[in-house]
Formats: sequence, structure tokens, C-alpha cells
Amino acid sequence: MSATKDIQTEANRHYASQFDSEMRKLIDRWIEDGDDEALRELEEMPLSFEKVITNHRRETIEYEILLGTGGPADRVYVITDFSGAIESAEYQFQDWFQPWTTAEGQDSELVERFAAIVGFYEEG
Repeated sequence: MSATKDIQTEANRHYASQFDSEMRKLIDRWIEDGDDEALRELEEMPLSFEKVITNHRRETIEYEILLGTGGPADRVYVITDFSGAIESAEYQFQDWFQPWTTAEGQDSELVERFAAIVGFYEEG
């Protein structure tokens, strides 16, 4: 098995463990019921939230919501417009000496909802 295939398999596996049914339940409890305990649990998940780059040419801002560090590491990579509206959010995984790899088959709506809940987006 090639290193590329291994890293993709690991990205998919880690995505499935992070964005599982429990994550979906927490998000649903917050969105549907305004459950403050669910919100607190979601907000405690990220290790950090940082602006990565402001791209004036594309009029976007890119953010990283870091979920885990070291080898391996994982994050949600978010692109917003200058008003803070999410254009895309995707779960990515990285291991030693490997590039950030986007998990295949992820539920983009679920990842975007998570990003919207835990992110602190600002205008350009």
C-alpha cells in the first residue's frame, strides 16, 4: 500500500471518529434545542482557532480549527467571505512527513455546522 493511500485511509478513519453520531447529536441538541451544555461541549473540542490567511484577490479569509496536534494531527479548514459567511469547511488529517489530507466522503453540512458553532469569524 502506498503512503498516499495510507494517509487517505487514516484521514477517512479519523474523520469518522471525530464526526460520529455523538458529534451529530451535540450539534442537533444545540441547533434544535438551544442546549447550552451541548454548546459548551462543542466549544471545548478545538485546541485552537486561528486565521491562516486573508486572500484579497479572492476576497476570502482562511481559518484553521485545530482539533489535535503532533503526529497525527487533525483540523477543520474553513474558507469564509469577508463578511464571515462560510464558503467551505473540510476535515483534514496530517501525519508525520505527510501533507494535510482531506477525508473522503465527509458530510460537508455537518462539518460546516461544527465550524459555524465553534468559529469566531470576522470581517476582512
